[in-house]
Amino acid sequence: MISQLFFKSFNYPALSLIFVFVYTICCSTTFLAICNKKKSLKIKKQKIVKSASNSKKKQKTTYYVDGARAIGMLRECEKRCEVTIEKARHNYVRVMDKAYEDARREIAEFKKKREEQHQKYVIRLQKEELDYAAILENKNRAKLREIDKMVTKNRDNVIDDIMKVVLKIQPIMHHNVPDLRKAKQIKSSSTQLISKQPSQTFSEKNQQRAKILPIVRKITYKEPSISSESSTSSSTSSSISSELSIREQNKSRQKSQKENNRKKQNNISKRKNN
Repeated sequence: MISQLFFKSFNYPALSLIFVFVYTICCSTTFLAICNKKKSLKIKKQKIVKSASNSKKKQKTTYYVDGARAIGMLRECEKRCEVTIEKARHNYVRVMDKAYEDARREIAEFKKKREEQHQKYVIRLQKEELDYAAILENKNRAKLREIDKMVTKNRDNVIDDIMKVVLKIQPIMHHNVPDLRKAKQIKSSSTQLISKQPSQTFSEKNQQRAKILPIVRKITYKEPSISSESSTSSSTSSSISSELSIREQNKSRQKSQKENNRKKQNNISKRKNN
């Protein structure tokens, strides 16, 4: 029982000190008991003393103790106490070292767990940032698609307006080009004739110019013929049909490209989420 308590006291330093103190008290009591027994064995004689008051006999004992032996026993007890104290000190140091090692191990495990939690938190933050970036990218792409649709719609409307204006202006331009060429030729020939006649006076030159100008004006403002109108209308219709076919082809290509881009973006976002 005492040995079990002694070994259990290693985990509690204060208990070990209490145990040493109790052990020293027990040793001292045993030592005193032994001394008393020795004294009782070394009784030399008994004296009988008669009192004056009564006739009863009283026994008085005297004890003789060996001082050198008692000092030796005390020294042995001191040595034993020192040995037990030294053992208790060694046990206390060993227990403290063990407790220090356990505390250091627990601190290392706690640091390791904290680092793992920090790494998990960092990974979660990075994943959330990537998800947020992907969401923003998808939103921006959706906005860009809407802007592209609006731009293409406005561009198509502008192109339609320009084509309408061109179709309105085109027949007039086709009819006026040859008339302008003729007017330029007549004007140049008339200026050459005027320059070749140096003998003419200034008034004669003005008269000739007055005769030529109405002719030029008539040619420039000449109305287009029916055949030219039919040819220009056929050419404009063919050009319009070709333009419309080209525009339809471009629209179909743009739609296919947008669908392909959307599929690629969806695949990329799925890979990031995985």
